[in-house]
Amino acid sequence: MVGSPERGISEFWIEPHQLESVPEAERSAKASALLNARFKRHSLVRLEPIFDSEQEIRGYLAYTKP
Repeated sequence: MVGSPERGISEFWIEPHQLESVPEAERSAKASALLNARFKRHSLVRLEPIFDSEQEIRGYLAYTKP
């Protein structure tokens, strides 16, 4: 878990290898499944890819709420 940007919202870091082979249209569902396997009762609000200076994905920030 990273921190809390808004009240009631939590941030979780997802390593890029966990979503790299997942089609973009299915990433939110896969991210949700990963989070629920580890942290019960979290609902994915938003998933943001994080890029480095070469525009390669370094990971994802998943925003959730209980």
